[in-house]
Order: sequence, then C-alpha cells, then structure tokens
Amino acid sequence: MANSSTASKTATRKPPYLPFITTHSTTLPHAMSLPKERTPPLTFALPPFHSTFTRARRTLSSPAAPSLLVHHRTVRASLNGHASSNGHYTPDEPPPNNGGGAREHRQHGHNHTDEDVDEMFFDGLSYPAEALEWCTTNPPSWNLTSKFNALLDNRNESAASPFSADGVSTRICAGDHNFFAPRVEQAFVDTFRMSSPYINAHQGLVFVIHVPGALLEESLFASVMEDIALMRIVGIKLVLVLGPQMQVNRRLATERMPTKFVDGIRVTDARTLQIVKELAGSMRFEVEATLARGVTNMPSASRISIVSGSFFSAQPVGIIEGEDFGFSGKVRRIDVESINRRLDQGDIVVIPNIGSSPSGQHFNCCSEEVASECAGQLNAEKLIFMGNGETLFDTRSDHTIPNLTLKSAERFLRLRAGGLPPDFRKALKYSVNALNKGVRRAHILNRFLNGVLLMEVFHRDGVGLMVSRDLYEGFRRARLSDVSGLEGIIKPLEEQGILKHRPRTTIERDIEQFVVIERDGMIIACMSLAKLEGDPLWAELGCLAVHRDYRKLGKGDAMLGFTERMAFDMGVRHLIILSTQSFDWFKERGFSEVAVEELPKTRQEKYDKSRKSKIFHKLLEGSRAVDEAEVLKHL
Repeated sequence: MANSSTASKTATRKPPYLPFITTHSTTLPHAMSLPKERTPPLTFALPPFHSTFTRARRTLSSPAAPSLLVHHRTVRASLNGHASSNGHYTPDEPPPNNGGGAREHRQHGHNHTDEDVDEMFFDGLSYPAEALEWCTTNPPSWNLTSKFNALLDNRNESAASPFSADGVSTRICAGDHNFFAPRVEQAFVDTFRMSSPYINAHQGLVFVIHVPGALLEESLFASVMEDIALMRIVGIKLVLVLGPQMQVNRRLATERMPTKFVDGIRVTDARTLQIVKELAGSMRFEVEATLARGVTNMPSASRISIVSGSFFSAQPVGIIEGEDFGFSGKVRRIDVESINRRLDQGDIVVIPNIGSSPSGQHFNCCSEEVASECAGQLNAEKLIFMGNGETLFDTRSDHTIPNLTLKSAERFLRLRAGGLPPDFRKALKYSVNALNKGVRRAHILNRFLNGVLLMEVFHRDGVGLMVSRDLYEGFRRARLSDVSGLEGIIKPLEEQGILKHRPRTTIERDIEQFVVIERDGMIIACMSLAKLEGDPLWAELGCLAVHRDYRKLGKGDAMLGFTERMAFDMGVRHLIILSTQSFDWFKERGFSEVAVEELPKTRQEKYDKSRKSKIFHKLLEGSRAVDEAEVLKHL
C-alpha cells in the first residue's frame, strides 16, 4: 500500500495511459444489486465508461456489495485507481509497472505494446478494443424475470460462455442506473407522433402573432421568442406585430403626462407620438436581437432571418364625437405583396405599430388592429394574441370554454363587452374582426404559461381560447318538410348499395334523428344520430349522404364534426357506425373497427348479420378534439 503522499500524487495526477484491471470477478454496481445470499453465475459486459466511472470507484472495492462472475478478459479503465495483486480494484495502490502490465496483457492474447498504452486516452468517444463487449438491452423476446430466477436457482452451476448461444440471455449491461429502460422516455415518442400531423398541416401557412410590450419584461420572453423561431423552422410563415403600450404608459407616467383612451384608442399628441416612436423602435430591436439567437444549439448557418419595417399605410382617426385623437391612426392598407415576398424568402416579418400616411406623417396605431388587419388582408390561417390569462367559462358547468364560434363571440361582445378587462376585450374584438375578413381561427393565449404557443399550435387539446369561423352555417335539425329532400340525396346511395334502404315512413318516423345542411332552400347533406337503448353513453351514426354537386368540398367532414359536437353535448361518449363500403373514410377520421361483442347488448341483438356490415367505433373526447380535426383538414 502506498503512503499518504504517494496516494495523493496518484489521485491528483492525470496519467497519459489507462491502467490495467485484470479480474475474474468484480462487484455489481448499484443498478444490479442482488441479495447477498444468492449470487448468480451471471456473465455480463462491463458498463460503458462514460456513465459508470463514478459508481464503479465507489462499488468495486466495497466488500458489502455482491459480486458477479465476469468472463475472463483484461479490461482497461480510465480510473485514478487500478487493480491490486488479488484482482480487486484498490484506489490507493500505485499503478502497476508498465512492462509488467504489457506482459500480462500479451499473455491474454493482446499484442499492444507500451507505446500503444501510452497513446490511448479516454475522451468519452475512444474506447480500447479489449474494454468493449456486446450486450443485450432487454429485448421483449425473452422474459427477464424467469431468466433471473433460473440463474438464482442454479447459482452453483458454471456460467455459459458469453460467446455461446446459451449465454445470450445473460448478456446484460449492468452499468446504467436504469439499464432496462431506454435513455429516451416513451412520452417523447408519443408527443412527437401526436404533434406530427399538426406540423405537416401548418407548413406554408401564415400566422400573425401579436406581441405585447409587457412580454418583454417577463422571464418567459426569451422562451417565447425561441418557440417562435422553432415554429418558423418547421415551415410556418410568421408575422409579428409589436405593441409597446405598457412601456408608453410608464414613460408618460414618469413625465407626468396625462393618458387618455376613448373606446380603446389612445389620444396621441405630438410628445406622445415621439415617445411611442422611440419605444416602438426599442422594442423592435429587442425582439429582433432575441429572435436572431434562434433555437438553442442550432447551427449558425441555419439562423433565423428577420426583416422589419412599416409594411402598412395609415390614416388619422380624426375627430369623433368632438374628441380629437391627434396623431392616433388606423390602418389604411397592408403591403401584402411585400410581406408575402419576404415570407416566401423564409423571413420572419416584424411590424411595429407606427404607420405612415402617403404624405409622410407618422401615426400611432392600435397594435391589435394592425395585427387583425394584417391577418385579414394576408388571408392568414391564424391570428394569435398573447394575453394576460383571461378566458371564458360556462356558468352552467363551471368549466372553461376552449372554443367559441364567430357568431357566439359577436353576441357575447354585444351583450357583455362593457364588463370585460380592456386588453381581453380588444383581443376578442379584433379576433372577431379578423374572422370576418377571412381568417380561419383566432387564439387568445395566456402568455404566462411556458410553451403556450407550442401547446396551442401543435397539441390536440390546446390550452387557450379559440374563436373560429362558423363552419356550420346552414346546419340544423331536420323537419318533416325535409323528407322529400332527404330522399333525393339518400336514394342514389341506396341504389349503389352504400346505404341500407329506408322507406319514406321510416324517415318520417325518425326525422328528429336527422341533421341536415340547407343551402338556398335545398338539402345538400344529411346524417342521423340516435342514442342506443339502455346505454345513454352510446349513440349510432347513420345515413351520411351528400348531394353529388357538393361532394369533395368538405361537407361530409363538416357534417361529421357538427354531429360529433352535438353528440358530446348530449352526453354521448361512444359513437358507432356500420358500413359496408366506406371503411377507409371513417378510419381516416379516428374510427377503429370493433367486434359485435363489444357493443351494448341491446345493439348486439339488433345487428343484421345478413349484411355483414363492419362496425366502427370512436371515443368522443370533447369539442376541442373536433376543432383540431377540422384544423388538420383545413376546414
């Protein structure tokens, strides 16, 4: 044993070689600890050096830990300690003589010279060949528990050679702490698979995001900018509209200047305009600088490209009901051609809220209005507001509302706008404005939630309030006066054998089960929805038919979505449909085939075996799931 000074030098120096460890048995690391009284003759490959050095130094010399028989071979490890004469690792012993180590190495069939030893370094990537061996990572083809039990019960038998077929089941790596689990969690795979349809669906679409000045002073600002950069990387075209309202309010308060808003519009004098221009420019530089960093660890050659400027012209608000708004402006025209050209080149377009008139006069414009007008004139897919966390909830169920139709939002604003927080009211107001100009969906998000943009855009459930255009215009329950129209679109499909024949009397009897789409007084599509007897959680869809002149226009998808919403509101959680031909159509929309025996008993008894219809089932998860299905279909 070396004295203390020698041990200290050995522990602190970094030798240019890797000391040898030659052993017939070694101690099992903590991840493979077994009862002391039952030590199996288990053959295993030594663990990877980079993950187990620290544990190995603690456990190899511990007399309390059990041992495993290791296939006889010479192992070289990058440890400060080395093998003692009895084959056990001893941290305090000095390294063996180079010549002796090399001779011993050659005795075991290795032809490395002393020079080879000196040239080998452990860098986390390079491994000496004699220190490597193959192992299994617990494939599902063999039962680990039974193998362990067999090994324990036959511990006195000799171990199979690791190079024989019998030894395959015992070749496990005991080094990693969770050696039976993959290094990547299954949740990552599930999330990525769930997000991939949205990544594909959103590629090439335009999103307009309103960035409030308050976000810049919050801890999540850099994370939000990184998420925006990530959205651009996956192919979304982005326009950011900046609104430095909080900074302007604070500066005016510091200079003891009055702040006045009328109907959400700031009254702007010359000094206020100067402050707005200064702070809008400062905000623009901060956003650009943070965005330019891109995504963490992204190669510099793939950095985000940003372009900013005044991409819209403005005009004065003027004098309204005796109130002179001074240099406050409103959007006159968006330079759609210039913005689209930049978006097609892969740039993120950043637009401050300062607009200019043809005469060269600058105006302070409402940033929410700028965002809404940009989205409308660019025909954007989405308009997104980073809000303060406000949302809506249903007082009947005491649950938050994930989605709102355009008509419902307009009605709510007419009746309740006066009691809403100012920022939320503006976000809802300009969301409605954008949808009326052709934007498909608007989202009001809680900017204090980390990753809120990614969760709303790429997750099935979303986390914010979504306002969508009324995709179901003309949808309603059928009336007796619709029977002739229903027959007109059902009969051709009955003749083709796609639908089961329904006499007129049956349609009249079940008329309340039908939902129809009416356009200009004509029924163009229908579907039936009927709860199953004895089980209110189950309902059956049927008789989906679209007039031949309106097929391939998304009417079938819209009808299915409308009916699913209606069923969920009725308390239904399981939908079934029987089909003899349209298998793929329903599979593509989330239905899966089930056996007759999986249906409620009352429905099993009524199943017509002569038609041999296939049965498809879908679990209803809420209206937000329907929303997202419509997003993927670009409805």
